Amino acid sequence: MYWLLQQSLSGLETYFRLADRRQAGTLVGNRDALHAAPGETHAPVVPRLEIDDPLFDLDLFQDGATFVSRRLADAMALPPHAAVFGDVDDRACAAPVRARGYRVMELLAHGDALDRDASDGELVEVPQPGGGVASEWMLAAPEPNRPAPCMVWRSGFEPPADLFLVEGTHWHVATEALAVRIVAAEAVGVDLVDPVASAEIGKLVLRRP
Repeated sequence: MYWLLQQSLSGLETYFRLADRRQAGTLVGNRDALHAAPGETHAPVVPRLEIDDPLFDLDLFQDGATFVSRRLADAMALPPHAAVFGDVDDRACAAPVRARGYRVMELLAHGDALDRDASDGELVEVPQPGGGVASEWMLAAPEPNRPAPCMVWRSGFEPPADLFLVEGTHWHVATEALAVRIVAAEAVGVDLVDPVASAEIGKLVLRRP
């Protein structure tokens, strides 16, 4: 069983309510500098968090990068080949927020987990670092007033880690073993979504304890 690891709707609402209060649309002071434009490269930028609400307690949020708390990182217990956790500048955050030990998570493990013959997708042109484009298969995106794209896991697929990127998507996918650890940790602002069942019935199907 595989689960999409993503920010919950309530977590999104919490994050952007604070961001709108700052009239900046973000709680990352240098968000625009985090990523190079297609075809360009630059040295890594340390994200600067600006969260002054001491009650902010999300274990996962995404805004230009994926941020996880120390508590969630410890619960996931990912090996070095699966993910790296980068530094965050949290000097502008309230003391309780700094105590949560936020880091930027970048997944290194990836796998060709989808049955492309049975899933809805197509070849698209993707800009490459350093210039040029390459054709890559991508799962079709949902569209209004159309059935959800069909997706099927590849038979016999062996995950490269308990959390990995699925080729042809932007998904962070967790194994059942990792889902159990995340649920046990009672992570705040995190959803584990069954993408197959969700596509079949047209609404989110979540992992429950």
